[in-house]
Amino acid sequence: MSGLRRPLRITQKVALATWSAAVVFVLIALIGAYGSQRLLVDASLVEHTEAVQSELRSMAQHMNAAKADVRGFLLTGDSSYIGRRGDDIQKTEFAFRRVTELTLDNPDQQTRLRQVRQLLTDRELALQQTIALGFRPSENRAAVSSRLAIGERLSLSIDSTLAAADSTEARLRTLRERRAATSGQLLQGTSMALVAAALVVAFLLSRSITRDVNNRAEIEEQLRASEAKFSGILDIAVDAVISVDDQQRIVHFNRGAQAIFGYERAEVVDQPLAVLLPQRHQASHAGHLQGFSRSSEAARRMGERSEIHGRRKDGQEFPAEASISKLSTPQGWLFTAVLRDITERKRQEYYEHTISTAANQLAQSLDFDTTLSVTAELPVPSIGAWSFLDVVEASDDGRSELRRIVPRHPNPEVDRALREWERYPIHWDSPEAVIDVLRTGQLQRHATVTEDWLEAHHEDVQQLDTAKRIGMRSLMMVPLVHGDRVIGAWTIGSSADHQFDEYDEALAVALAERATLAIQHARLFRNAVRATTARDRVLSVVSHDLRNPVSAVSMLARRLVDGQTSESERRSIGADILTSVDWMNRLMQDLLDVASIEAGRLSVDAEPMAVHQAAEAVIGMFAEPAAAANVIVQSEVATSLPWVFADASRITQVLANLMSNALRFTPAGGRVTIGAVAEDQRVTMSVRDTGVGIPEKDLPHVFDRFWHARRGNEARGHGLGLAIAEGIIRAHGGRIWVESVVGQGTTFFFTLRSVQPDRVPSLRSDVESRAPVI
Repeated sequence: MSGLRRPLRITQKVALATWSAAVVFVLIALIGAYGSQRLLVDASLVEHTEAVQSELRSMAQHMNAAKADVRGFLLTGDSSYIGRRGDDIQKTEFAFRRVTELTLDNPDQQTRLRQVRQLLTDRELALQQTIALGFRPSENRAAVSSRLAIGERLSLSIDSTLAAADSTEARLRTLRERRAATSGQLLQGTSMALVAAALVVAFLLSRSITRDVNNRAEIEEQLRASEAKFSGILDIAVDAVISVDDQQRIVHFNRGAQAIFGYERAEVVDQPLAVLLPQRHQASHAGHLQGFSRSSEAARRMGERSEIHGRRKDGQEFPAEASISKLSTPQGWLFTAVLRDITERKRQEYYEHTISTAANQLAQSLDFDTTLSVTAELPVPSIGAWSFLDVVEASDDGRSELRRIVPRHPNPEVDRALREWERYPIHWDSPEAVIDVLRTGQLQRHATVTEDWLEAHHEDVQQLDTAKRIGMRSLMMVPLVHGDRVIGAWTIGSSADHQFDEYDEALAVALAERATLAIQHARLFRNAVRATTARDRVLSVVSHDLRNPVSAVSMLARRLVDGQTSESERRSIGADILTSVDWMNRLMQDLLDVASIEAGRLSVDAEPMAVHQAAEAVIGMFAEPAAAANVIVQSEVATSLPWVFADASRITQVLANLMSNALRFTPAGGRVTIGAVAEDQRVTMSVRDTGVGIPEKDLPHVFDRFWHARRGNEARGHGLGLAIAEGIIRAHGGRIWVESVVGQGTTFFFTLRSVQPDRVPSLRSDVESRAPVI
């Protein structure tokens, strides 16, 4: 195969044609120059010969003229002929000198001219002698004729010699003219031959080049089709396909690359590869590429190299995987990389890891408060730099309240600001944006938080300053929704260089779903524990508090069965049995009320009522027991107070429970007072005693079911009265609380809404629809 000659390429053929034309032109020029020089020489020789002949003839003509002048003088004696003869002699001499000069290159002609010179000399001498004889025809005719004959002979010799010279020049001229014609024909023929050869070569090369061009056009068309097919394949590729030369300048950039990097093809082709790389990787990447070019590897596949990073047109960095190959070309190395944006995969991995970690954290405990603390910390650092949680909980008056849990932060300055933030009250009328989230259940994302926005959503300058120190630059408020009820909301803040986007939002929503379930499970577990405790306490109450009256009834019934009692004793036993039955009925009714309150089914038949009448009724009910205990009971409820919209029997039940407790813990000589005041469309009633008081540590538990206060040596009761009172007041949309000072006494307060006659129907429907929450 090495012996075969490779066909010439188009460029070589064009070069050959160019050089051939140049050679032909040079040859034509050289031949033309040579021929022209020869023609010029031949022409000058012909012209030289013509000049010699002209001078020879001129000399002969002037000699003949001089001879004629002598004859004229001799014939006429006119001396003017002598003058003209002198002129002709000078012209003859001049012509002779010219012929001599022109024939210096011709020895033969020089010989003839020497002969002519001698003959001219002789003839001139003869003419001078003839002229010397003078114009005396009669005296010197014979002498003149003799001299004239001598001159004539000399003239004939001169003419003969000049004729020979002229004949020689004529032959030489003919030869030189023929030679000049031959040179011209040779130059013309040679030039035409060279031109014809050049045309033949040009024609052959033109045909060859045309054939090659056609072949090349066909090949280029096939190449374009192949490239179009190749580009089509590359352009539908989702991955980026980028080729760079050995100077690391981009030469190919497919549509996948345009979609990933955000550049148009025209913006990056011929640009350095560095425009697609983060600045910190540019120098090292150039070194890696050079090392790959020197290695023996032809390609490196995805997964064989570490993760890399790219930079989009907007400056955003993203993680990527890439494979790379190299190809040696006449222009140098060509490197082609197939790059895949793995942002979504990394996000998904991070998403799954974060969700899994959060699930593990939430599964560590079912304690409600612990679950809330874990939930509050959950978005950090997976989503934001800090967070806190607002939880919706039931308040003492049956309405929902907000509880804020703020986790610790590792940055001391931010943590101090968050501790201050935790102390600010949060309520349903607060201007904070999270309130809208808690009301609507709609997530809010503020990519950039401006100072105007902060001022619009915070109540005072101090709170605004705290918000700034926390770093509220980008916020996201995510509701925790269970069914159709919002149970809480996260407030998440980002770091200074990050703005929340839709991916952060999706992760936050996914975490919120799991946190909501965890909170609900913890709440159900807490309720289950409470229910179990309540059941145990109910069983304890039933087994303990009912045992005494049942035992008493049993004992008294046996005495009646024995029949050994008198009439007065039977009446006393009957009264004791009725008392025990009343006690059992009261206990069972309390248990039923507690069950109704827990189920949200406590019956409330609200009507307009006068509070002073309820107070007077309760005072009447406890007048006898109070007198027996030496305790003063009194009402300070003015008859002029507004009426309230309430269930009179239930309010009487509340006052009776509070009065019973007050009498139980008020020593002899003490006082129990029922009071009431009107304020802000409400009437606040109170039962105040001068008893032993309640220790501060016990105040949070006084309304707990089955909780027994131990004031002094008293520990009576089943612990349901205050819990029932709280449930009744909540069912009325009111609030109940206690204030106490040990050794000075205790006051229970509760509120009821005052009523205008025209508002009775709407208040009735509002109370009937209220479900108390315990």
